[in-house]
Formats: sequence, structure tokens, C-alpha cells
Amino acid sequence: MVNLHNVGTFNVDTGFKAEEKIVTLVRTSISNLLLLKMLCETHI
Repeated sequence: MVNLHNVGTFNVDTGFKAEEKIVTLVRTSISNLLLLKMLCETHI
């Protein structure tokens, strides 16, 4: 019983970490796109 509980909490922790990584990746990509858009607008 204890082992099953530990496995469950471990899976939840890894899931949260993966979600955080995805969120940070999305945020960085959006900020990069905004920067590129601003650069293009200033050059044109």
C-alpha cells in the first residue's frame, strides 16, 4: 500500500514538472514571436 502511494505522488510530481516546462516553453516562444514582430515592424 505504501509503495503504491509513493508511486502515485511521484507521478503527480513529474506531471507538474512537465507542465511547468511546457508553460515556460510556450511563454518564451510567444515572447520571441512578439520581439520578431516588433523588429519587423520597425524595419518596414
